[in-house]
Amino acid sequence: MTNSVFFAGQKKNKYVKGSLILSPIPVKTNVPIYSNEDIIMNKDDVTLEIGGTSGIIFHTQLNYFLFIFAALFGCLLPLYFFGGISGIVDSSIHTEFINGGYERKFSLYDFIGFFLFCFGPFTVFTSISLYNIFSFHIMSRRILPIRFNRQRREVIFSIWNKETKSTEYRFFPWERVCALVGGQTFLSTAGVATSSGLLIGVSDEQNEEQMWSGMSFSAISELHAAGMWEMIRCFMEEPNGYKKIGNPRPYTLDGLIEEYCQSQNIDKKNFPLSTNIWWMLNGTYLGVLRIKWEQKSMMNRAVKFPEIIEWSKPIPESEWAKPSEELCYYNRMLEQNDYAMGDTIFNVGDLREKYRYKAKS
Repeated sequence: MTNSVFFAGQKKNKYVKGSLILSPIPVKTNVPIYSNEDIIMNKDDVTLEIGGTSGIIFHTQLNYFLFIFAALFGCLLPLYFFGGISGIVDSSIHTEFINGGYERKFSLYDFIGFFLFCFGPFTVFTSISLYNIFSFHIMSRRILPIRFNRQRREVIFSIWNKETKSTEYRFFPWERVCALVGGQTFLSTAGVATSSGLLIGVSDEQNEEQMWSGMSFSAISELHAAGMWEMIRCFMEEPNGYKKIGNPRPYTLDGLIEEYCQSQNIDKKNFPLSTNIWWMLNGTYLGVLRIKWEQKSMMNRAVKFPEIIEWSKPIPESEWAKPSEELCYYNRMLEQNDYAMGDTIFNVGDLREKYRYKAKS
């Protein structure tokens, strides 16, 4: 059953202002494929799994910077100002005139005050960093990556059921999956900035305006976001589509070094020492270790569901699901008209209104 609210080619202000709907009815976009290996977790000739660990290195670097900032300016600098722990103790001792003589007394209140001044900000910022990291880890353990099956033409989405405190997953028809791209322009101190993204989800059967589950992926531009969706559509729709897209990015230290050397056109043995030291200092190495930790956790989650493992296995070609007549119709209309003139999905408008499909009775 086609979603009655979202449809390919529409432009809506739902979720992101001025967003373009690419699916339901995942038609060809006539946009170049952007094979973004960052979002690919696993890929074979049957399934494609996205979500994974994209952005974890940057996320780790941000929290590492927050920790270093707190350590330097929230702890070490105040300690240096007071002369270390011994200086705090000395500052907490006061000379008082009692019964005709002077006595040195230790003030516990002053000591606690100085101690909180030195270690309080460090504790707060470190707690924020650890909370960010572990909350992400808990979320990744609860939600499964989105898994596409090109032979069955189905997609797995999942949510965390708060009542049962367990992961709930469902199998949805590929042609019912919602995909939209959108961008926002805003002013910053550096000038005008633009933020774009791709949202992939599935609408709730009781309320089609709400997403039952979904994931968002950041992009450089709306065209870039549409290219990411075209990568997924190519995998699901095109013959040997799994061969036409990239493989999961090797998030290992060797993989990052090799990628860096390729971008700089240098041999791996000539990897600069300065870059190696900088990666040690800016948290890149910690990010790689964290990726291994998160990937291991995600893999362990997936194997706990025998139904998903069975669903992911190849089936005889005679049992492969076929594209709907509705999807084939809209693809024909686009190829014969809009795409023949060089347009893309961004220019065609609401396909349901433009090329009304009449189901065969």
